[in-house]
Amino acid sequence: MANPQPKSLTIRLVCTSMPETPADEGQLEVGMQDNAQVVHPGRMHTNGTMVFECAVEARLDASTGEPSYRGPFVQGTPEARFLYLSWKRRTQSASPWYWRVKVPLTGITWKQVSSLKSNELIAGHNDKHLDFMLSVLREVGGEHGSVVVSTICTVHNRFGRVYLFFIVPFHRWGVQQLLSRAVIAGRL
Repeated sequence: MANPQPKSLTIRLVCTSMPETPADEGQLEVGMQDNAQVVHPGRMHTNGTMVFECAVEARLDASTGEPSYRGPFVQGTPEARFLYLSWKRRTQSASPWYWRVKVPLTGITWKQVSSLKSNELIAGHNDKHLDFMLSVLREVGGEHGSVVVSTICTVHNRFGRVYLFFIVPFHRWGVQQLLSRAVIAGRL
């Protein structure tokens, strides 16, 4: 089987709250750090969240079956790729970095990468109790589009089953609330 074509991805980090920095640090550049140590700023949304984006290329590593990442923002060794969200000092200092957060790319599987579409958001998390994946698909057709929200949970043990039993009703309510607010705000 031939190796699939590389996929160009936009990685988006959404920070619901940003940490405070001491006043004596002065102005800091905050954003995604590229390989030349330039910090690319994010943008503030109307709801107060900060959004940072960067481009990444993903290729299938045939020897591992996992994605291999490249691009001007990708840091680390091939086995442990990550992105930096950085706070860089604007003034001369012994170190230009006030703070850097490593955002690992190792948890993103090739299945997730290869299934990406421009009109769909996929997010998920795997742990020892259960694996969870969420898809938000925007379908356009006719006068109005629609949004399809799907979740898949694979339960691994009793704790995962008990957790789902109690949390599923709240998730259904929460998704309905989120979609209603998105429609009212004109995001859908």
